[in-house]
Amino acid sequence: MNVADIGDAELNALIGKNKENVMIIDVREPYEYEIIRFKGSRLIPVRELLRGELKLEPGTIPVLVCRTGSRSMIAARNLRAAPDLTVYNLEGGIAESYWKGSGLLEYGNNAKMINNYFRVHI
Repeated sequence: MNVADIGDAELNALIGKNKENVMIIDVREPYEYEIIRFKGSRLIPVRELLRGELKLEPGTIPVLVCRTGSRSMIAARNLRAAPDLTVYNLEGGIAESYWKGSGLLEYGNNAKMINNYFRVHI
């Protein structure tokens, strides 16, 4: 299995070329998913994802995402999947896509928490 980083612009291009085959897998916790998420993404928290093998339909292009790209990279590196599969990790995570104004995001039921979710503590 190969792991490759992908940026927000590259993700948009990948979806543009392969919309039917791209599967965005959100590895965050359910409460985070209810704040903001990628449209059409599938929630599989990292702890659940790492318990088993990722089984995908042939031709599926998995892209793992989290808030900043850290948890999704850990998940991607430790994932059990087919040896010929390339798993993409979204660098900068949902936070970067949010700050860049990505049209691929949607708010969940806890959208009122968005300011606290992305607040940077210095």
